[in-house]
Amino acid sequence: MSDTGERIKQRRKEMGLTADVLAEKLGVSRSTIFRYEKGDIDKIPAESLSIIAAALNTTPAYLMGWKDDGQQFFHGISVFPTVEKTNPIPEGSYEDLVITEMEKMNSKGKIRLLDTAREMTCNPLYNDNYELEVRAAHTRTDIEVTKDMIKHDDNIMDDENF
Repeated sequence: MSDTGERIKQRRKEMGLTADVLAEKLGVSRSTIFRYEKGDIDKIPAESLSIIAAALNTTPAYLMGWKDDGQQFFHGISVFPTVEKTNPIPEGSYEDLVITEMEKMNSKGKIRLLDTAREMTCNPLYNDNYELEVRAAHTRTDIEVTKDMIKHDDNIMDDENF
């Protein structure tokens, strides 16, 4: 049994998950889970390892044996949290509907949903509080640009205090 396989099995059992439940969350067969745990699949692809770690509420670094704390959360969040709600989300609100749909997803779907939500918050079409930062520079076409003007612009761009 590989160290990674042992850690996968240990985390699965700590979370009270059967191989069948973990397989369902990952969208793989039960035998694949056992092959991971026994070390029959020695080189788990990085993307698969990230998904496994998310399903087991830990990090790929823990599963690989690079960190000892298996209680860490993946990407700073708990994919399967047990949360005591102090401010309940109103039933039927958009937030409630999103959570209801998210709860139907496996860990791969939850990660995709989170990535999509993060992308959308950076788009003023979906985020009224987003402040657009224009960081583009291009050569002017409405005037004749001289070498001195180019040098001046380059000096500004190279200035660390600008």
